[in-house]
Amino acid sequence: MKKVTAMILTLALVCILPLALAEQTGAVGTWYMTEVTDGKLSMSPSLVGIEMTFVLNEDGSAELSMQQAGQTMETTGTWEQTENKVTIFANGQPEEMTLEGDKMTVEMGGGMTGVLTQTPPEAFVIPTVVAAETAEAFYGTWQVENMVGEDGTVLPAALLGLNHIFTMEEGKVTETDPNAEEGSSPTEYTTEFVDGTLVITTKNPYYPASGEEYTVLTVQLTDNGQLTYDAQFGAQMLTYYLKPVVEE
Repeated sequence: MKKVTAMILTLALVCILPLALAEQTGAVGTWYMTEVTDGKLSMSPSLVGIEMTFVLNEDGSAELSMQQAGQTMETTGTWEQTENKVTIFANGQPEEMTLEGDKMTVEMGGGMTGVLTQTPPEAFVIPTVVAAETAEAFYGTWQVENMVGEDGTVLPAALLGLNHIFTMEEGKVTETDPNAEEGSSPTEYTTEFVDGTLVITTKNPYYPASGEEYTVLTVQLTDNGQLTYDAQFGAQMLTYYLKPVVEE
């Protein structure tokens, strides 16, 4: 009887131990902060030059690092997992995360949620400007997606309320601000195809009666199918990148 009992206990350990280890080590690995969202808008921290990495080791130790503006901040701690809750202890402060499939989420305060995955975030690659063969290459509806500063920092347009929509057709373009007050009218400009670019013009804003044309923007095509133009924002010049709007 004792022998049978011992065999049953051994079999139980063989079956249960891997399950227990799976619960404890489900979050083991290297995690990257790939998204920050408020439920409506989201962005990748890497776009603004921030990289956050969490390394959760099998022995319960944790390594955390953040890179920003060429500087790296690192700290170590411990971690534990109870079902789908992962708690990291670093600098004397516990931080609870929720494991959901292949993602972990963490509440960051202010209604913001961080999303971590084990796949590193893709870096923003600045596309190459190409000359369009015809004006038709610009036709359609486009929305500003990102802006790149003179120092290379990528700014998501939606977070700054600059995700304007441009509807381009033969001879004219209509600009709409999705964040404008209700009842606001879109702005219309005239266009001209010049040397592979689309030049957007309007009447001279200072002397409209003169009939003089004033260049608002010079829009160019990129090798990845986007549009781009340079425009002043505050004290610096930004390069804007527009994505095509796909109708659902």
